[in-house]
Amino acid sequence: PLSKFIFTEIFTGPVMQNFIACLLIFLIANFINRLVIQNRLSKSLSLLPGLFFILYSSIVSGGLYLSPELFSIFFIMLGLLSLQKTYKSKDSAIHIFNTSMYFSIASIFYPGSWILWLFGFISLLNLRSLRLGDMLLFLTGMIVPIYLIGIYYYWDDKLYKLSSYFQLNTGIFKQISGIGFNEILALIISILTIGYSVYKYNDFTMRNPLQIKKKLDVLFWLMLFSFFMVFFTKQLSAAHFLILFIPVSIFIGLSYEKIKNGLIAEFIHIVIILLVLFGHFQLYR
Repeated sequence: PLSKFIFTEIFTGPVMQNFIACLLIFLIANFINRLVIQNRLSKSLSLLPGLFFILYSSIVSGGLYLSPELFSIFFIMLGLLSLQKTYKSKDSAIHIFNTSMYFSIASIFYPGSWILWLFGFISLLNLRSLRLGDMLLFLTGMIVPIYLIGIYYYWDDKLYKLSSYFQLNTGIFKQISGIGFNEILALIISILTIGYSVYKYNDFTMRNPLQIKKKLDVLFWLMLFSFFMVFFTKQLSAAHFLILFIPVSIFIGLSYEKIKNGLIAEFIHIVIILLVLFGHFQLYR
């Protein structure tokens, strides 16, 4: 309901929707780069992870259009940034609350994101020793956005709409016959990139301090949970896999840095851009 309201009442024009979509993708790419640089996941001040996220968004059908998935990804990134800040932080209470609150807002836009609450809890256990107060903070952050939107629906005498945010009886198995070529292609690309990232796990974590290893493990957990989200989404689209490509773009960016021959790296980059442009021109023929 919230996504429907935004698309029908606020961003109604296609030009405005395209502008907001490009702005969100730009911000998400910057958040990805900030996460990599602030947490020292890369040995250099690299902007490649954000670049690969933009390229993937351009390749995936619907990736450059305003969608509930894109709004959800924006808040998932904010939650991920807060989550990484909980590691040995004096202000951990603020970051724990913000993490669960951002994931809760993401689930309001895209109901399949509710599974990220479990991801956030497991990641907190990985990053720090949780006390009872921390658990209560995390639970409060989850409840607050839902409580506020519930108040609005109660005031508007439409409280029944709140149940539509938690539809768990649908998923990929119930719509397997209706999945199109774009969704299948995105799923294949996602499986291949996940396999590559898992295969390179030791290369990413080797010779890194414990702090960086823990934060890289969080990204692997996100990759796992975002893939499982396909079983809980009401209507699967290719844009869904943009959520999965948050961690994958980071791992591909880190791998890309290790290419010793700069000419080969630049050639691969140009080829990808040409393929993106070719795909878009073919679309509008």
